[in-house]
Amino acid sequence: MSQAYSLKEANKPTLFSWDLETEHKNIEKRVLDNRNYSRRDLEKELSTLKELATDYLQIIQTKAISPEQLASLEEAVVNGASGVWEQAATKLERLSYHFNEAKKKIYDLIERGNPKTVDRALTMLGAAFTEDEQVEVLEKVLSSKSSKVRNRAAAVAYFLRNKHLVPVLLERKNVETNTEVSEAINLALEQINQC
Repeated sequence: MSQAYSLKEANKPTLFSWDLETEHKNIEKRVLDNRNYSRRDLEKELSTLKELATDYLQIIQTKAISPEQLASLEEAVVNGASGVWEQAATKLERLSYHFNEAKKKIYDLIERGNPKTVDRALTMLGAAFTEDEQVEVLEKVLSSKSSKVRNRAAAVAYFLRNKHLVPVLLERKNVETNTEVSEAINLALEQINQC
């Protein structure tokens, strides 16, 4: 029978995991069921996801996060294939509510400047960050050379609905040359103004 583990704190999302046996079986089913549709290195993906699940359960049980665990999450976000990096990003985002080290790791990933990494890291910018922190991060990435990063930043602004982002978005809108990014900024502004 499966056993559940969780870490609960007031005003923070609950961290949840099944026992390792159940987590590993679930991972195997998810990864190996896709074997016919992928030419990726499924064994590597399987190994990475199992390591992340093991670390996550250990973090929940010990209520502490190690530099090695953060490094594993970072590696999975930066270099993981689709299906791996998203799970690592979800775990890192949830951990950022409970551990400042995890929040700092997200900042570090955004600061890297590599468009692929910044794009992935922006998916973790959420309510664990204060409104001022959100503005600071998005103001910087909205001036990225990468239109993909600017587009993701506008999409994140849309979901954050942070009114303090309006001046930043309007400033970027006035100089934005990419039509797709301009449309994303307009959608974000409309969404924020409806709040």
